[in-house]
Amino acid sequence: LRGRPFFLMEYYCDNLGMVIGETYRVERASRPLPADRAVHYASQMLRGVSRLHHAGIIHRDLKPFNILLTDDDLVKITDFGLSKVRGETYQGPKSLKVGSPFYASPEQEDDPDAADARSDVYAVGVMLHRMLTGRLPGDASPTAGQANPDLDAAWDALIAKAVAKDAEARFQSAREMLEALEDAYEAYRRRLEEACALDEDALPAKTPGPCPPRPPLRREPAVVPLDEAAEAFSLDELRRPREYVCGPLDNIGRSLVADRATGLMWQRTGSEFPMAWEEARDYVTELNAAVHEGFHDWRLPTMNELASLLRPVPVGDGHCLPPVFEQAVRRVWSADRRNRRSAWLADVELGYVACADFTCMVSVRAVRDVA
Repeated sequence: LRGRPFFLMEYYCDNLGMVIGETYRVERASRPLPADRAVHYASQMLRGVSRLHHAGIIHRDLKPFNILLTDDDLVKITDFGLSKVRGETYQGPKSLKVGSPFYASPEQEDDPDAADARSDVYAVGVMLHRMLTGRLPGDASPTAGQANPDLDAAWDALIAKAVAKDAEARFQSAREMLEALEDAYEAYRRRLEEACALDEDALPAKTPGPCPPRPPLRREPAVVPLDEAAEAFSLDELRRPREYVCGPLDNIGRSLVADRATGLMWQRTGSEFPMAWEEARDYVTELNAAVHEGFHDWRLPTMNELASLLRPVPVGDGHCLPPVFEQAVRRVWSADRRNRRSAWLADVELGYVACADFTCMVSVRAVRDVA
């Protein structure tokens, strides 16, 4: 840079807003997350804001798009443009609101100087409710227990306390809310383990019905712009499949999975590490050069093929079913590009379609035609 000073920042490809599918129409429904993932994010947020509060910093603008996520799914709190350091007072116009609608606490909306640690707790409570229900908290919104049958009244009480309109009725610190969240989650995990410990005979029998015929999935890569994705990939407004593929997935040995409904064979594990999109194409080339599992016709799947693997987030005894695919692989590249700089991918754990820059680190699960 010819001796010029410069500032280097980390680049994160994902954030909580993208994971839940929130849009600029914040009041619209978003994708609910499994309790495990919601707690994973909320507990990190609470630990982060607890450290901020210890340093005398109130964030005042916590919301999903300000929660960045690393390639290892770790939370990074960002955007401190509205934060308040201990002893500071607000110098802006009295009519100006500080914070983001729906996530700012009532007292903060009335008076920015009134915001304290409990205001940040409120914002985390709103995000926790949204992660578990897909909705903002409010009179017309379902509670966590109503939205997810796996959650009990303790979760409803926890969230109600976190988003209480009166700051005095809230958790008085992020640490206090974190302890309550950990207690609720521990009880949830115990109930789940007890339910899954039942004998198979005690679980409700599920007889699959006949699978309707379906047209073959597109095999050739394509460039699909953002505004054409829903139609091209047959997705709903939250980028989930409009219809899920019917049919069993069969394990072939320890490393392959065959899908009779689509006529596809998949790697069970996929790439050992996430990689950039161009590296993903090289990875498939190397599989074919090595005649991986006896085949030399592996390829990156199209988004339509990848979408055939997506399933709804499990509830009830769905948690007890053994996974067919390796669970360490969460986000998977497709062969389809969005434009000259980004490609489409699937979050196979949460069941939705997304896109990312070519440089983002995403896993690979190669595919081939069975026939």
